[in-house]
Amino acid sequence: MNTYTQCAAYVTPYTENFDNGPSGSYTNASMPNCWEYNSSTTYPYWYVRNYSTYANSGSQMVYGYKSSGTPNGTTYGDTAFFASPVIQGLDSATKQVEFYARTSSTSYLGMVLVGVTDANATTFNVVDTVYSTTAYAKYTVYLDAAAGVGTGDQRVAFAWIWDGTLSPAYDYVYIDDVTIKDIPPCPEPIGIGLASATQSAATLTWSSSASAFNIEVGPTGFTQGTGATYSSTTTSYTATGLTQNTYYDAYVMANCTATGDGTSNWVGPFTFKTECGDQAVPFTCLSRLFDGVLDELLTAKSRIHTHQQHLVQILNNIFQYAHRSMWIQRHTCLHSCIMNLLNGTVQVCTCFVVYSEDICATVFERLNVTLGLNDHQMHIHDLITIIGHGFNHWHSVADVRNKYAVHDVDVEPIGLAFIDHLTIALQIAEIRG
Repeated sequence: MNTYTQCAAYVTPYTENFDNGPSGSYTNASMPNCWEYNSSTTYPYWYVRNYSTYANSGSQMVYGYKSSGTPNGTTYGDTAFFASPVIQGLDSATKQVEFYARTSSTSYLGMVLVGVTDANATTFNVVDTVYSTTAYAKYTVYLDAAAGVGTGDQRVAFAWIWDGTLSPAYDYVYIDDVTIKDIPPCPEPIGIGLASATQSAATLTWSSSASAFNIEVGPTGFTQGTGATYSSTTTSYTATGLTQNTYYDAYVMANCTATGDGTSNWVGPFTFKTECGDQAVPFTCLSRLFDGVLDELLTAKSRIHTHQQHLVQILNNIFQYAHRSMWIQRHTCLHSCIMNLLNGTVQVCTCFVVYSEDICATVFERLNVTLGLNDHQMHIHDLITIIGHGFNHWHSVADVRNKYAVHDVDVEPIGLAFIDHLTIALQIAEIRG
């Protein structure tokens, strides 16, 4: 324990920013004059640290680390706390402490135990628990009778107490700019929080001994005086008429005019967000449908051959027969193929299966297989239904005039009809190309 010559009690308001003395280390707390530090082991610890990145003001703050090691009475202890000078009138239960705190990562709890201790800093009584975030914020704790403050309480203290049930059990905290002062006649609301939020409303809560409050809400960053104002006679209020999926700032003020004590300072901003509304989910297949339409209407210059642009049809799950012409996989919403019964360059038997990789063909003429209307690049026909037609296209073996403009075609000969074995063998290279 580090001790100093007993100091006289300090009157309020009293402020400490930890910048006027030397910095310390985990084995030397180096607290300001008249402050006390209580710990009998190495961990957990507090000490004044010089590191401007983590200071709220100046370059120094109190840095604390709590290990996950189980207390063993030597290296790992149960409790460590640092305490303010003796504060005159603290035991009258009319004081409050304000301080700024933060942690260094969202992985940590950032937990600060705020309490009081006796003049010799030998015991610690918890008054409140604060959970800091990764950005400095001001926290206010009332040291009144409702908090259990009374006779014998002389110093305000900040503590680590080991608790193996916490997750994680270890923690890091930075504390700066501590102020101890009298609770004002109309105290500021503390602990503003969000109880619930919908797409158009949000319920705010806070703590206060006052019985009336003013609230102002507006879009994040709004100038006070331009927001929507409300009043409440309880420590909560539901703001309505908000916009979905939007960040808002809220300010709360205690209104003690009924008792002749005026109003408190505004407290805030407290930032919250309304819930998201129903969102339009992109229909991927539909978007690809239009991509396919555009692709179908490209000119011959940008594709290999001009298509019959006037025959644009959208067929949804039509003619998906086993062993029938072409099967384009992986799109259950739109299936199609482009076929030709007139002078086709490549003849593929019924037992061929043609797979197209994720192109979501969109405007196709499966119906035209039976009607024979189009002049496309690939001809796929059924030797069972029109077997005689297969003999009429041997000329295409020597004269393949067109190349089919699909992105990726993989042809697998599964069960060739005997009549077209030779034809297919000669044409596989052209199909794969």
